[in-house]
Amino acid sequence: LFLVLRGMAIHHVNGEDQLVQRGSLVLIRPEDTHCYRAFNGHEYRTISCGFAESYLTAACTYLALDIHAWLTAPLPHAVMLDDAALSHAERLLDGLAPLHGDARASYLRAVLPQLMHIFSRPAAQTLQPLPAWLSDLVQKMCAPENFTAGLPRMLELANCSQEHLTRAFHRHVGFTPTQFINRKRSEYAAQLLCTTDLTVLDICYACGFGGPSSFYESFRRVYDCSPTRYRALYAHAE
Repeated sequence: LFLVLRGMAIHHVNGEDQLVQRGSLVLIRPEDTHCYRAFNGHEYRTISCGFAESYLTAACTYLALDIHAWLTAPLPHAVMLDDAALSHAERLLDGLAPLHGDARASYLRAVLPQLMHIFSRPAAQTLQPLPAWLSDLVQKMCAPENFTAGLPRMLELANCSQEHLTRAFHRHVGFTPTQFINRKRSEYAAQLLCTTDLTVLDICYACGFGGPSSFYESFRRVYDCSPTRYRALYAHAE
């Protein structure tokens, strides 16, 4: 299983795409095939552990859980945790780090029932796969020629109304199309600040922002500092 501690990613699993982000807890079965693609942010951190199927069977027997549906479903069981459940799960998994051999196995057998209980809580929101058209759109909008062109380009690629697009982003992603675009623009700006001699104003317009005010506001929201300060801190870093 893996728990997302920071950032967001497209989790491509068994031919489908899921959006996983901070608080996503996913149970991967032996036959599942999966990988990650970065999504709207370079910082992505997970914590994971593997275990024998017998451990899972013992934990579910102890909790009187019937996990047949989880094991036979087309996609692995995945839930979204609230902050309290996330902190609890992170503490449990962090406890594995210093352990080895029999000590690690004993600890895992002890905490796995708690993790499976977190999975099965009624309050845990089950993650749904992204619609294929939305996953394809997100992939295309990661290209600079598209996100710099902004919302009109996104609507052109999506071939749907702005209202429908906004509803889909709210439901499946959790923020608006404009927030997604501004995040991509800010990341691109950070790259240009560190790798070119362009002025901050030139970078502002090269990234598709309408003016310095919207550029500074969006950049600060992502990096918690101004573009000028960011360049001073990181322009010469490896």
